[in-house]
Amino acid sequence: MPRPRGGRNWREGVGLRSTINGLKSHKAQARSSLVFDDGDIKKPKGHEVGMPIDTMSVGELEQRIALLQSEIARLEQAIAARRNTRAAADSLFKL
Repeated sequence: MPRPRGGRNWREGVGLRSTINGLKSHKAQARSSLVFDDGDIKKPKGHEVGMPIDTMSVGELEQRIALLQSEIARLEQAIAARRNTRAAADSLFKL
């Protein structure tokens, strides 16, 4: 029986056999990814505007408020820095 180019034949793992084995492993991975576990459900890391809050405890709501207050303070600092930069630029180019 003549050998295919490259000196290997189908019994050496090249060709149809390796393709079938690859498909089998892909099929097994797909099947295992369909299994759901209660541990897969993750809580959001941060607050999202409009997110449901009905199931949150008082402690969780207080944490969200603290997070949002710190974010507001950070945004106000950024606004103040930009206003100062703008005022410095305006005074520099004022004729």
